[in-house]
Amino acid sequence: MRHSYMARLAALSLAIWLTAGASAMAGTNTVYVDNLVVTNTFAQTMGGTTNYFLGRIGVGTAQPAADLHVAGSVLVDGAVTLPCQGDVGMGTYTNGASTNGVSPGYLPAGSQGAMLYHDGTNWCALTNLYWNSANKRFYFSGSTTGSYADTASGNLVLGGTLDMGGKAVSNAAGVVPNTGNQYDLGTAAKQWKDLYVDGVEYVDEIRMDDSQKVRLGTGQDFELYFDGTTAYLDNLGTSNSDVNIRINDGGTTRTGMTIHASEGSVSFPRQSAVFAYRNTDFTVSNITEQILPFTGERFDVLGEYSTTTGVFTAKTPGRYWVSTTVHWLAVNANQNYMSFIVKGSTLIARQQSQYPQSGNLITQNLSAVVDLQVGETISVHVFQSSGGNETVYSCGTADMLTLSIMKGM
Repeated sequence: MRHSYMARLAALSLAIWLTAGASAMAGTNTVYVDNLVVTNTFAQTMGGTTNYFLGRIGVGTAQPAADLHVAGSVLVDGAVTLPCQGDVGMGTYTNGASTNGVSPGYLPAGSQGAMLYHDGTNWCALTNLYWNSANKRFYFSGSTTGSYADTASGNLVLGGTLDMGGKAVSNAAGVVPNTGNQYDLGTAAKQWKDLYVDGVEYVDEIRMDDSQKVRLGTGQDFELYFDGTTAYLDNLGTSNSDVNIRINDGGTTRTGMTIHASEGSVSFPRQSAVFAYRNTDFTVSNITEQILPFTGERFDVLGEYSTTTGVFTAKTPGRYWVSTTVHWLAVNANQNYMSFIVKGSTLIARQQSQYPQSGNLITQNLSAVVDLQVGETISVHVFQSSGGNETVYSCGTADMLTLSIMKGM
């Protein structure tokens, strides 16, 4: 009876202490409160206990929008640990645990635009890679200077030096050197594996170690290699086909030689050669220099001589040998009969004859060596001062009036 009375008295006393709606169980530390309004101070005075709340808690707000809603600032004397967000560790934040205010292993502070990387343990701020949001560029040395990648144009702009296999190339000299520069691509320790060139490139020298090969074209179209004893030139074209090796001289590309794969032989391109003749007489007016056209040809390898105009036009540059034979049927004594070899408008060779009596047959042989460029011309001219018309005589054959032109190798 005594214990039951004391329990009812304790419950009555607790009910008087709590506001309406609260309930308690006598003999325990548990108090159930349906609706508790504290107008002054609420305190937990016993240590080592656990308090928990169901529903949302609002601090400074009567309408919390989350499980804990603080309308104001939060002061934490100890550490604050945040759980991982996906695969990103949020870490434990402390006051003064590191220079950037973040414990090791988590997001650090840094200068504006600095990029972050993870070293396997910590998140670290890069000091040489910056994002500049104003011009949409990644800078590699400073936030606004140095080399950068332009995301708008897709260009990589070099602001320092480029290490090409251990060889530094400055932006002032350029990646492609000028005449006064020389750059080695790679070293024994830093070798270049493949080099692809789109366009025309000029190489002064290619050096190969023993058993190394230089290949040109796709697959094995062309191979040049040295096996330590013998140099080889292999895979020139397909089976039973001719291969032309071209040369470039003065901007004009020509075939230098032809390799005949089926025969195993080599031939060189046809050289300029002309043999022209005239088998009809040619009338020369008094004191008039005229071109003597040779109207027939035994051969004209490159088609350079015109039997209509009597002019040879060079198609390839080089040194030419020119020879001609001219016959005059002289009918007036003591007069001049001349023949010329002319390059363009420049006299190269001349022969002059004067006979004391009429009716003589005058023969003139001229030859010269002439340097010609493409498009330059050679022609044979005749002149006489007899006072009337004279005849360049052919005797009706193809061997009296002749012109030979041949280009040297």
